[in-house]
Amino acid sequence: MDNNPWIAKLYKDHRKWAKTFLRVYPFVNKFEMVISKLRQKELVEEYLTSQMTPILTTHLKELEAHASKLFTRNIFSKVQREILIEAILPIHDVVETDDMKFYTITQYLHEGRLLKVDFHMSKSVYDVVAKKLRPMRSHNFEIFQDVS
Repeated sequence: MDNNPWIAKLYKDHRKWAKTFLRVYPFVNKFEMVISKLRQKELVEEYLTSQMTPILTTHLKELEAHASKLFTRNIFSKVQREILIEAILPIHDVVETDDMKFYTITQYLHEGRLLKVDFHMSKSVYDVVAKKLRPMRSHNFEIFQDVS
């Protein structure tokens, strides 16, 4: 080792870097182990997803079928739940101007509970105003169904 100047210098300076290395090394090992476990879980989820054929249960069959091809089974089931929630929020009225669509969404069997959604078409931006109805993410499915 004495013949190699780089190794000799590295050993000479080991007091500068050895303590840091000994602290960082366990962290790196744990980090790699966590990443490995995440990759393993992802592989298992992808395999299980590839082996299943989801049952389409909502009224938006095309959207649901498309989502089943895009997402893993766990994420797909969340999307499917959102689509089912959307079914209780039908569009009551749509008013369209040059650059805007104004939606009035009601909750099924509760006509007094309104959700007003203004869609700026050129900007693809939504403004949501709730009246006696808390805003729900699911209203996007109904609007996307109408806009597209």
